[in-house]
Amino acid sequence: CWIAFSISLFNIISISIMENQLIISLSKNKLLKNVDIQKIDFSNIKGRLVTFNEGEIVYREGDHTNEIFLVVSGEVNVIKKRLLGKSKSSVFYDNTIFGHEEYLEKTSRTSTAVVLRDSYLIALSLDEIENLIQQDENIKLNMLKPLPEIEEEIEETAEKGKKSTFDDSVEERLTTE
Repeated sequence: CWIAFSISLFNIISISIMENQLIISLSKNKLLKNVDIQKIDFSNIKGRLVTFNEGEIVYREGDHTNEIFLVVSGEVNVIKKRLLGKSKSSVFYDNTIFGHEEYLEKTSRTSTAVVLRDSYLIALSLDEIENLIQQDENIKLNMLKPLPEIEEEIEETAEKGKKSTFDDSVEERLTTE
């Protein structure tokens, strides 16, 4: 009886430590930026700590989107094919989130994630993400923010588009006058 009680107590303490570690990791992640952690109920957020070695694939283009990933430590490269066969590569480091674009778009994976350096990731199920978003809308807003590289690419494309349109119209006027 005493042994069974000791094992149960050990399991409870272990689970409590793991939950605390999950909350600490989540609170440092950009997913919860501008979110009051004290107001979030984590009782239904279990997360799944997964480890990947350098070179391993987290998911492939075409896979079902079942979870999103938070980088606790490590480095992950997400490669997304663009038009004309070009690829866009984004590297995610400690305390960042990836795999959420497909969640927001409600599609299967449109990218492939490859581990560049041994990594610890927290996988959150779609139900867990929905639970967090229901508690604080800032979580969804954090996921909607574009990556800096993509933001720069959008701005560059917009500037080039405006410039070439302007240059083309000026050139047309000069040649027709």
